[in-house]
This record gives sequence, C-alpha cells and structure tokens, in this order.
Amino acid sequence: MSRSPGLQFRLLGFPVRIEWTFFLVAALVGMRGASLRDILVWMVAVLVSVLLHELGHALVIRRFGIHPEIVLYGMGGQTRYIPWRPLSHWQQIAISAAGPGTGLLVGGAILWSVWHLGAPERPILDSLVFSLIGINIVWSLVNLVPVFPLDGGHIMASIIHLVRGTTRMELPLAISVVCGATAAVVALYFHRIFAAILAGVFTYQSLMQLRASGAGLTRSEVRVIQIVLVLMAGLLLGGYWLLHGGSL
Repeated sequence: MSRSPGLQFRLLGFPVRIEWTFFLVAALVGMRGASLRDILVWMVAVLVSVLLHELGHALVIRRFGIHPEIVLYGMGGQTRYIPWRPLSHWQQIAISAAGPGTGLLVGGAILWSVWHLGAPERPILDSLVFSLIGINIVWSLVNLVPVFPLDGGHIMASIIHLVRGTTRMELPLAISVVCGATAAVVALYFHRIFAAILAGVFTYQSLMQLRASGAGLTRSEVRVIQIVLVLMAGLLLGGYWLLHGGSL
C-alpha cells in the first residue's frame, strides 16, 4: 500500500487506507444545520458503513484467490485489486454485488433489531443507529443504479457481456448516460444538490468514455437505448404522478 497521507491499518487481513478527504467530505455532507455531536455521529456512521461495504467486496475477491486493498477517500470507497487470472462474468457480478449486498444485510439487521427490541434510549446511540440504517439501506440501493462507476453499473455491464457474449462497452456506457441523467433529475427535484452533482459527474464521465471509444452503437444497441429511454421517462412520470396524488 502506498505511503500517501491518511490512516493506515489492517482489518481482517486487508490493508486499509483512509485519506483525510474522506472525513472532510463526510463532515460537509452531514453539516446541514446539525450540531457538532450530530456531525460526529454521522461521520462515525459513514465510516462504519463504507468500511463494511468495501469489506463485502474484499471478502468475495479474496474468495477468488486475489488479495485486495481498501481505500477510503473523498468520493467514497474503493477496493483495489489486480487479478492474476481473468475473472468470469459471474465472478465480476458477485464481487460488485457483495458491497451493496452487505450494506442491505447490515441495515436490514439493525432495522429488524430496532423493530423488535426498540430504539436505544440514549439520544446519541439512537442517532447512530438510525444513521447506520439510513446509510446502509439507502446508499446500497442507490449504489445498485446502473451507472458507472457505481456497483450497479459494473453489474449491468457484466450481465450485458454475459448475455451478448461480447466485451463491447458502448451499450453499457450509453445506458449509464441515460440512467445517470435520470438520477440527476430526480436528485435535483428532491433538492439533493450533492447527489445531483455526483450523478452529473458520473453521467459526464460515461459520455466522454462513450465518445472516446469511437465505435458507435449498433442498430440493436440503439433499440435497447430507446427502450431504456422510454422506461426512464415512464419512471419519472410515474413517480411524479404518485407524489402529486395521481395528477400530472
């Protein structure tokens, strides 16, 4: 592991590095009108949740005989590894799904405990518990959106490659652009500026990669994108209809 600034330690045998930008961004995201105590509780919840997410990836990667490292930085977390042999599409799907799967299991387990045992009586523990539930469940679901570089984007690409028997990236990148733009619109509607910025950045990155490929989309791929566009438009209209009591 490199010697860049930040905390470095080992967790379950994995080298972990946490850059200072991770704490800075976590504090900024949790700052909205909150007290210092609430910000610190939020930062702890984010740290634990992201570490668990990356551990989910790392444990599956190690199961395939590869030794990864975990890095937490300003934009989130990353489990880095260099495969010593090509991974199958199913293995890539398993690795990508392990992170959000871990988050959903953890968030669901905590929610089940609160439902059956009750919330902690101490306010600070109550705040920590509900932050852990929200981060693990909500972020895991968001992370499954088929947009690069989210896990959902990699799962979507692996499924397409598995079905089509090709490693062409044009169709996955085009789907990422459509879904990323949709996510940005939804985030703006709910006044989630940070999420909208992230979705916009991800959409732009996918668009630039698509343009850089220079290959273009085949006719069948264009038809798939047209279907995705219709689905996203239907999703937006359906969501708006539900939020406004059945009126457009």
